[in-house]
Amino acid sequence: MTEIADIIQSVSIILTCITIVLGIDAWRREFIGKRKIELAEDVLTRFYEARDAIERIRSPFSYSSEGAQRKRRDGETKEESEILDSAHVVFVRYEKEQQLFNGIHALRYQVMARIGIEASKPFEELRKVVGDFFSPRIA
Repeated sequence: MTEIADIIQSVSIILTCITIVLGIDAWRREFIGKRKIELAEDVLTRFYEARDAIERIRSPFSYSSEGAQRKRRDGETKEESEILDSAHVVFVRYEKEQQLFNGIHALRYQVMARIGIEASKPFEELRKVVGDFFSPRIA
């Protein structure tokens, strides 16, 4: 009779250990999933911010003071100054948003580590869009 009690006790201990291991595994998966979701929400929020920043940078409307910070070359005509000042506006606006773009690019590595390399493609596309501010592609 004591042998049966010992077997029942051993089986109970084994079942308890299995339950604990399965519970810890489920908790771990939930925790990892939660971290991925939080990262994805943060990245999505920053991409929305980047979209708005790109709209501000590309806006055709500007203040006269935005381009006035540019240093003039000797012998520059008034027309040249106006054109170059207008083009300089993009640089001025980008500098205001540069920290946002740098932060997004830094998140790329976390996304690659937690979600996968495929998830880094939108970051590369964003980098191309921002790069086009300074060296537009000619079709």
